[in-house]
Amino acid sequence: MGTLLGHVIPGTFFVFLSLWWIINIFGNYYKSLNARRKGEHGKSYRRWATQLCTYCPGRFGRSMLVEGIVKITCAAIGMIGELATAIEGGKFVHKANAQHATMFFFFGVSGMTDVLLHYGIEIVPNFDFMSMTLAYVVECLLFAFHLHGRSMIDVHLHQLLIFASSAALCSV
Repeated sequence: MGTLLGHVIPGTFFVFLSLWWIINIFGNYYKSLNARRKGEHGKSYRRWATQLCTYCPGRFGRSMLVEGIVKITCAAIGMIGELATAIEGGKFVHKANAQHATMFFFFGVSGMTDVLLHYGIEIVPNFDFMSMTLAYVVECLLFAFHLHGRSMIDVHLHQLLIFASSAALCSV
């Protein structure tokens, strides 16, 4: 979507996903530190590609399922929005929307991985990290090749997004 709304909605998703990760990573880490100080064994910090919500109520809220469902839902809405607005007069005319839909697809794959792992389905070891890494690699590549024919401010903004996505890629 070349509109402001088409950039604000996905950007908002990434901001909330980042805040979710920051809050839960630090929450899980400090919970494990407090447990270790109290002498509780088996409560060591474990790194996950998806974050368990330590502050969510109930068993459902503390599972990877929440993040996976949110990723799948947002990816599906984003893909539908991108592909629906790319068609005018029965023809696919906005080619950049296909790039955006591709990015949403790979974050949806990451969400599907989260859900499959939640239900204990055997997948390749560390596939949650691989799917998240793949999503960020695709995002970086699409931002890098999304610069042709754009204004200087738009090119600069997309380059900043490449740096932010690269930093996220390194953290996975």
